Amino acid sequence: MHPHKKQEDINNSRQKIIDTATALVMERGVKGTSLADIASAAGISKGTLFYHFSAKDDLIYELTEKHFDKITRANLKRAEQMQGCSLQEILQESLLGILQAENRGKLNLYLLQEAVIENPALKSRFADKYVEFQNTMIQFLNMVAPPMDNDKAIAVSRLLVAVLDGLIIQWLLDPDAIPVKDIAAVIAQIINNE
Repeated sequence: MHPHKKQEDINNSRQKIIDTATALVMERGVKGTSLADIASAAGISKGTLFYHFSAKDDLIYELTEKHFDKITRANLKRAEQMQGCSLQEILQESLLGILQAENRGKLNLYLLQEAVIENPALKSRFADKYVEFQNTMIQFLNMVAPPMDNDKAIAVSRLLVAVLDGLIIQWLLDPDAIPVKDIAAVIAQIINNE
């Protein structure tokens, strides 16, 4: 077998595990999803699963990384596509894009619960990912907002992450009750010092 093909098969197998685990965790939560469930649903042996992920924590952390990476890439891409739009419009579209991916919202809550409440070992790794997410929000702000000093950019990025976490919970409870346009307007006013 060609070495490149073998690496491609390994990457495909790993991605299949991640996709399967993501779907199961979104449906059942972290606690309700075992490695055996993942292997069975992916149509692989437990040995193959353990080849890629020696522990459930490693798999959950990778799900966390992929989850945040997907959110941040989509957010930055949306901001690039909306160059020339008002800050409020960009914020509104970014918020809606994140909130409307309802399964991703559930995944976010399950991962937060696991990291913050259930699994201290995962907590520090999750906290590092949150710092990266906040830094990406600073990149986002640099793209769409008027120039601001570093301290304000850090504060606003943390505010955006906190708002997103809270809005995800509210959206899962009742999406019709979230005035996304008004929230985007308030955040734009804060950023613009209005």
